[in-house]
Amino acid sequence: MRGKQKKWSAADEELLRELWPSIPGPELTTVFDRSYLSIKSRAKKLKLYKNPSLRHQWTDAQIKQLRKLYPDTPTQDLVAEFKQSVEKIHSAAARYSIRKSEEFLASPHCRRLDGRIGCKTRFKPGHVPANKGIKGWDAGGRSHETRFKKGQRGNKFVPIGSERLTPDGYLQRKVSATGYPPRDWQAVHVLLWVEHNGPIPEGSVVVFKDGDRKNIVIENLEMITRGELALRNTIHRYPREVKCAIRAVHKLNRAIENQEQLTNEK
Repeated sequence: MRGKQKKWSAADEELLRELWPSIPGPELTTVFDRSYLSIKSRAKKLKLYKNPSLRHQWTDAQIKQLRKLYPDTPTQDLVAEFKQSVEKIHSAAARYSIRKSEEFLASPHCRRLDGRIGCKTRFKPGHVPANKGIKGWDAGGRSHETRFKKGQRGNKFVPIGSERLTPDGYLQRKVSATGYPPRDWQAVHVLLWVEHNGPIPEGSVVVFKDGDRKNIVIENLEMITRGELALRNTIHRYPREVKCAIRAVHKLNRAIENQEQLTNEK
């Protein structure tokens, strides 16, 4: 049985937003006391990206060695050679148009099916599926009485024009009913900006001048680039001593939240 996974708190996610772009992922395992896979998964969910300067740059010598070894060597064996993950090695090979050789693809190392494995369990020509002619599945009993009727909405459905407050404190308004929340719900301050100034260019965002997300008036809004937003929010705009203090506070908050969770579970 898998162990119970630690929940990501709002403080954890905020700290991850600050650290992920500029600090190598493996170094964050000690900060969050989680596996790198867990941290990477959360960063992907939050749509966080690494600073391009942290990406591995392949040297001419490494590319030459990759061209020599990649075609006939299992990629897993190249991990130690290049000190990169399997995914990054495959990515580099694709970038430089390096492919596995036909001899390797035909060898057992490739782990492809050789045409004989699984023959006994394959469908034979002319095989008739057991569910042929059966449309859908009927659970029987009173299931017909409790099914959703055509056009029926779930009990959480709200009409267009409804408003809600997100966990981050942004007021959103429902503008459509497609069933896809990111499209149906739009931030009210963004709608207000678009109403007065037109569409927001790609790579730009609308923010509150005074930082108060409840003060939704056009005079309190401004449009800046995502780069400017990152500079405003990043922890690295502070001196080293202040950054250490901020991280210590975040760590203390996480410890308090974890202790509260343990207490509630008991």
